[in-house]
Parts: sequence; C-alpha cells; structure tokens
Amino acid sequence: MGVNAGRDRDEDGCSALSAESRFRRMVEGLHRDYFFYCHAPDGVFHYVSPSVRNILGYSRPEFLKNYARYLTPNPSNREVKRRTALSLKGVRQPPYEVETWHKNGTVRTLEVLEIPVKARGRVVAVEGIARDITREKRMRAALAAHDREMTAQAALILRSSGDGIIGVDGAGRATFMNDAAEKLLGWKLGELKGRPLHPAIHHSRPDGSPYAVGDCPMSAALTRGSVSRVDTEVLWRRDGSSFPASYSARPIIREGWRIGAVITFRDITAQRRLEELRGFLTHALVHDLNNPLTSIMAGAELAADCPAGRSDCASREHLAIVREAAVEMRRMISDILDMDRMESGALRTRARAETPSGLAGAAAAAMSPAARLEGRSITVKAPAALPRVLADARLVRRVIENLIANALRYAPGGTAVTVSAAAGSGGREVRFSVSDLGPGIKKEHLGRVFDKYFQSDPAQPGARKGKGLGLAFCRLAVEAHGGRIWAANRRPAGCRLSFTLPAAALGSGRRRSPAVRARS
Repeated sequence: MGVNAGRDRDEDGCSALSAESRFRRMVEGLHRDYFFYCHAPDGVFHYVSPSVRNILGYSRPEFLKNYARYLTPNPSNREVKRRTALSLKGVRQPPYEVETWHKNGTVRTLEVLEIPVKARGRVVAVEGIARDITREKRMRAALAAHDREMTAQAALILRSSGDGIIGVDGAGRATFMNDAAEKLLGWKLGELKGRPLHPAIHHSRPDGSPYAVGDCPMSAALTRGSVSRVDTEVLWRRDGSSFPASYSARPIIREGWRIGAVITFRDITAQRRLEELRGFLTHALVHDLNNPLTSIMAGAELAADCPAGRSDCASREHLAIVREAAVEMRRMISDILDMDRMESGALRTRARAETPSGLAGAAAAAMSPAARLEGRSITVKAPAALPRVLADARLVRRVIENLIANALRYAPGGTAVTVSAAAGSGGREVRFSVSDLGPGIKKEHLGRVFDKYFQSDPAQPGARKGKGLGLAFCRLAVEAHGGRIWAANRRPAGCRLSFTLPAAALGSGRRRSPAVRARS
C-alpha cells in the first residue's frame, strides 16, 4: 500500500523517510479516507500525512504526540498496544482495528496496517497507513442487526405456523423442522437431522404397502425440481401410527442449482371427518325428508280416494297424518337454518318475559298429535307461580318441542313423556326438564348428545336414528339465552334432558339481544 516494507535504511528513523520526495508526494496525495504515519519506538508520531485532518480533525503539528493519547477506553484497544509492541520487536502484523478519538470528541474506527522499519538490523520506527472504516463498520453493524432481526422474525414465523415445515438437503436428509412438524410427527429435529426423511415419515402408502422413494412426490422436488401438492396420502409418526395429510414439496434453488427442498404439511383428519359428516348429512337429510314426504303423499292419496259423503272414510285421520308429516319436515328445515344462523352469529334473539308454564304448555300442545299417533302422551308439570324467564318464545318452544320429539322416540308405547319446570339457584333461574321411561343414554354418550351430528343408539333394534340436529339446535339456542343444558339418566329407567333460562327481573319487557354465535 505504498510502504517500503522491510527495507533497511542507512538513515535514522522517520527523518530519513521524509527525505524521499517522491514517496512524500505519494503519501501526501492520499485520499481523504486514508492517512500515513510514522512513530518512533517511544510511540510518538514524527510524521503524519495532511489527510489526518479530514479523518480525525487534527492538524499535522497537533497530532505529533504519543499514539496512546488518541485511544479510547474500549477494551479492544489493549490489542492495539500488543500489536504495536510486536511491531517494535520487528514482527510484521496483519491489519487490525483501532478505536480513536476525533478532535471533536466523537469516536472513529480505523483499520491500520503497520510495518516495522529497520536500520542496521534494529527497529528504528513503525510506519503505517490508516483507513477510516467508521461508516463502513456502522453499516456492517446495521446490516448484521437487520439480518439478525429478519432471521429471528423468520424463525418466529416458522415456529408459530400451524403447518408442519421440514427442510431437506440435496440428498433428502432432514435439515430443519419447525415446532408444528415436531408435534405432528413425534420426532425432534435432533433425532432426524442428517437422516433421510423418506424412510422416517413416508415409507408406506395408506394401505400399508411400501412406498418407493422414486415414486414419492417429495423426492421429485429434489430429483426433477417439480412442485408437488398431494391430498390423498398419509405421513407416519415416530410411534408407527399414521395420519391423513395434505402436503406440498418445493425445490430450493440457489444460483440455478437444486440444493434441497421444503415440505409443508398439515393433518387433515378433522377435514376428512367433516367431509364424511357432510356426506352422511346429505344422505340423512334425503332419507329423513323422504319419510315425511312419503307420509304426506300417502295421506293425501287416501283422503283423495275417499268419496264425498262416505261416513266410513277416515279422511280426518289421513289429513292429520299429512299435517304431522309436514310439521316434522318444517321443524327439520328450521333446525338446519337456525343452527347455521347461530353458528355464523347472524341470528338475533328477541327476548321478553315469558311464563314457564306458557312455554311448556305451548310446546306440549304442538307435540300432542304426534304423541297420540305413536301411542304415547305428554304430561306438563309447570306451576303458575314460577318466576317468568327472559326468553325468545319461538326459539324456546322449539327447544322444548325437540326435547319432546327426542323423548317420544325412546319412550315405550303407552307411557307418558313429562315436561316440567322448577325454580333454581335461589330464584335466579328456571330449570326445564323433559323426562321419559325409555332405556336411557349410555354413560359415555351423556356429554355428547348435544353435539352436532352425534347419534346415539336407536331406541329399538331396527329403528332409525335421529339426525343429530335437533339436540344440537337445543344447545345453541339455550346457550344463546345464557342458559345451560345437560342430560342425565333416571332410576330405575329413563332419561331426563334439562336446561336453564335466567329469570326475568321484575318489570322487564321485550329486549332484543345482540347477534348470537355458537360457543366453540
């Protein structure tokens, strides 16, 4: 860098150097980011090029002092003194950094290259060239901080992702797994890192037959550079179990070369179950809507075949069949529509003070024709003295009707279904119950009977199951009113389905509640 390195001189120290006019012209013509210096063995500068003013703010005469005067207290400057001592022993040093004071009190960072100057075999001076790297170092530090922040942010995103993410190298060996991948697969990164991924998580097809690595879409991202998306396969956990998965595999390209692949995947067990439920629901709705339609058509044909004036025709009974079938169909459709509205938060309750006896009585009256057709009866036990409840009468009557319809399905012929109401929680709420004398509910099913699409065993062998909608509607409607609903078996036989509604404050009237949404 313009320095006469390692050349012995006959003259003493820096004065001999300054006599070389050509060298001085070169030194004094240095750019503003560089300056040349020379100091004697005692550390005092004997020469400095004029550009020192541009870098450190000192004039040349001001700077001709011991170099240690300009060092900041930064511990890194201990290395500067060590390097200088080695230079004075004749040991040539690689470039190193020095943190110095500017004349205005600010800090500058210099990169220094020093070379010992020898005369008659001994070191008589140290000459060097310094470059101001303050701005460069700050930029490097800012870039490093930005890189650290981006790396931390990327790591946070990867850790927070609900999808599993796995990285593999060009040989298909695992290099990275996020938290979701570890949780879904049961493997830790330390267990899989450096091992081939295919034999660990994708070794077999859904039917258990071997899955050749050459046929694997994940491997195709490495071998052919293709992007794959698959929704019909399974991935295998560490414990040997499997789960249906949707995954995509993409090659990682660097400078035109495939260096690995990234696989993102998710467990679609719940999605598959939902698809199965949707298929079942479609089948069930077609089947269950067909039943009342068949009754309507049969009743209407029988009524139409009865000649006018014939006293022995039971046209009234036929029309009753038509009516009850139509009511059942309407209830089913209403349950579906209102459940959808409640789950989306679009259904508003219009609550007002209602008498429990009025709600129970109206529901029982609506269901009595169906009960008579099935050879059963409905009994209401709701004292008139009970406190009023804050309720949307239309929704609550349907809740009770659905509970009665469920009880009629299980109650033995010739028995009564009981609808009752009683005060609870010190008068702050009213408990409604619908009871039957049927076989009851399996203990493991008691907490699930109000789940959407859940079906318990039919009341009698060969009897058709419910649709798993009526009781689910009841739960949503009761919770929309701020109440609770539950099921319990009776002794010695039967089942009781109960729910609560808050008692209305004295003087309360109509109130329109906000849109309700199903609880998750």
